Amino acid sequence: MNQAGRKLWKKLPAAALASVFALGAGAASLPFAPSASAEEYAAVSAPNVSDPAKMELIYLVTASMDSQNRFAQTSDHMEYWALQAAQNQALAVVANPAPSSAQLFSARQQMEKAWGDYAYRYVHDKKDVSRIMGRDGSAIYSKYPSSDPSYLTPYEKGVIDMIDKTYDLMDTMGDSNGEAAQAYQYYELETSKLSHLVTPDFDRYRSSLAYSQEKAAESMVVLEQLGIDAKERVDDFNRSVAFLQALLSNGPYERAVYSAALNDVENDRYAIQSSAKLAQEIVRIQKLADTSPRGIRSGEYPASAFGTLNRAINEAKHVLETADSAEEMNYQYQFVLERAEYYFKKSVKP
Repeated sequence: MNQAGRKLWKKLPAAALASVFALGAGAASLPFAPSASAEEYAAVSAPNVSDPAKMELIYLVTASMDSQNRFAQTSDHMEYWALQAAQNQALAVVANPAPSSAQLFSARQQMEKAWGDYAYRYVHDKKDVSRIMGRDGSAIYSKYPSSDPSYLTPYEKGVIDMIDKTYDLMDTMGDSNGEAAQAYQYYELETSKLSHLVTPDFDRYRSSLAYSQEKAAESMVVLEQLGIDAKERVDDFNRSVAFLQALLSNGPYERAVYSAALNDVENDRYAIQSSAKLAQEIVRIQKLADTSPRGIRSGEYPASAFGTLNRAINEAKHVLETADSAEEMNYQYQFVLERAEYYFKKSVKP
């Protein structure tokens, strides 16, 4: 969900902080109390996800999640951040009981573009697609004493059939980067639509939900202590929690529905945790800048070093306010601030 313009770094009055940080009893030891909007949504008897346009968004989200799992070498790049933002936006539209056709169309366009850019980064030719499908096929058949198709579950048979269909599709295509990425996306998307053949693991979704509630609450303690206004991110988390709770209470739905909803909860929880980590790093580096001696004598730091460090601090504050994904914030403190601190300390006069 677009975080642009959020004012996370401003100080809040104690009363306002108390209203943001409202805790109550529940499954987790430190669960969030739902926001008013989340409570309103939770009152809906059964989430409406049967609309074909909503289901297409859900399949796009789950297929892109599978891509992230396949290509998890790094998340410190714009394509990953844009994909996370598109997933969040798509799930916000899915959770809306009555989204407009314009909202559905816009969310789908954003998902298709972000996922297309992400796939293009990692899938370069048909050989890459063949390797991916080969690993999937081998993983399926390795569980059985022979490659006899009669051993396969309906879902596994569906995956094997989709591998064959993707090879047929690639026979009609060229071998450019773009065409290979399209073939890969076809395979991933069509495979995600087989989720109705798999029974959802409700215990896993419930335990993961409780874990996310607990960890998000712990990070909110840190944000409260630092005086950070994270209300909008908390509201996003509460809405995603309420949506998954409503799905678990009114199901069963397809596995893809639960997987996408849990992904939304985890993305929102991770954003709160990353906000707390980045805020702590900003405070720590700011203290370094404020307490280090300035000058040209031994043990002192030149004025230029303070300018560079303060620019990194200000950049981190801006990212804390505006980042669309947790990964973007993580990159900021794991690379930008750490690098700025490293070069600042190296600049000390011997």
